[in-house]
Amino acid sequence: MSVGVGRFSEDGDADVVVLTRSPARLSVFRFDGAAFQGVDEVAIGVEPMDLAVGSLDDDDFDDVVVVDGGDPSQGAVTLFWGASGGLFDDDSTSFDEPLPFPHSVDIGQMLGNSTPQFVVSSGTAANATALFSVTDRQPMRSLTHPSVSASPWDTVLVQLNGDDPLEALVAGSNDAGLDQDSFPGGDRVHVLSASVADGISPLQVLDAAHSPFGVDAGDLDGDKIPEVVVVGKNIDMQAAVPEKSDNPSEISICSRDSFRDELVCDTWEPGPAHIGYNNIRLADLNCDGHLDAVIGTSGGTAGGDGAILVAEGPLVSGFVPVVLGETGPLGNKIAIADVTNDGAPDIVVPRYGTEGMAQGVVRVYSFEEQPE
Repeated sequence: MSVGVGRFSEDGDADVVVLTRSPARLSVFRFDGAAFQGVDEVAIGVEPMDLAVGSLDDDDFDDVVVVDGGDPSQGAVTLFWGASGGLFDDDSTSFDEPLPFPHSVDIGQMLGNSTPQFVVSSGTAANATALFSVTDRQPMRSLTHPSVSASPWDTVLVQLNGDDPLEALVAGSNDAGLDQDSFPGGDRVHVLSASVADGISPLQVLDAAHSPFGVDAGDLDGDKIPEVVVVGKNIDMQAAVPEKSDNPSEISICSRDSFRDELVCDTWEPGPAHIGYNNIRLADLNCDGHLDAVIGTSGGTAGGDGAILVAEGPLVSGFVPVVLGETGPLGNKIAIADVTNDGAPDIVVPRYGTEGMAQGVVRVYSFEEQPE
């Protein structure tokens, strides 16, 4: 379903953690110079949806938050603690209160204090996005914001306004293909801020790519004002196949002239062969000073197609990504980091495969050449 990268023990600096749906498990892999070797594994939950990697306590190791759909009335949030001996040496910590339909999670500082936080987006009107604080390894749901989306498939914490704390971008996915009336703000990307005094506040709702499934932000043009990039599956109302479409996907770049202005989105279709965009991450892959885009797709309604795409920066409106590799349908989250210890970023891709069949695999794409 999802992958992440972090330092979970004293033995390595860039382990890959993999969240698998069937069987439900969390696994850690490490590159030994020739191949990736499994170093740790634990069974989890019932219906794992997403993970996030980051520091949630006061040691030197990263931790992992996993959200699990499980029982529709219950849901689950579990924290796995990095430690000197490995990710699963210490007992995990669970948030046991009801949290229905959690879809996506990210770790980062949304509040102006030193307490670590993570944000979970869930597909209910009552509790769509929740901010959790962590003290002494115990998670506490501190703030909530209702009615973001019926299926918020991507939540990312980014710096949009020049300094800390961070803001949250939540992709509202394909509500128009499900039950649009239940979520009047659906099929949009929500920009949220948070404070202890005011709770979670909506800053803006982006009318961007239709059926947004992936979102990220970064300074694309060098003016030190981040842009937001959104990818969407362009699903019809009503969705003939849930969360699938054979329509050409859409991309948006949402920009502004100053931090005081609202983001304005320019949206386009890269072409008829571009179908099923479901996630995006930005990174400087070729180390040339410009952010590049990595886009994963789940393909169309046929079920077996899908690819990983790359667009080299500088990214401007109308860019068309090219196929990096044919992978089959991708999972919920890709990761970009140096996991092969060669000094260059790698793309870690969860290939979801076909539901009910043992086709899942994780692929790592390496960029070997560096600019002179």
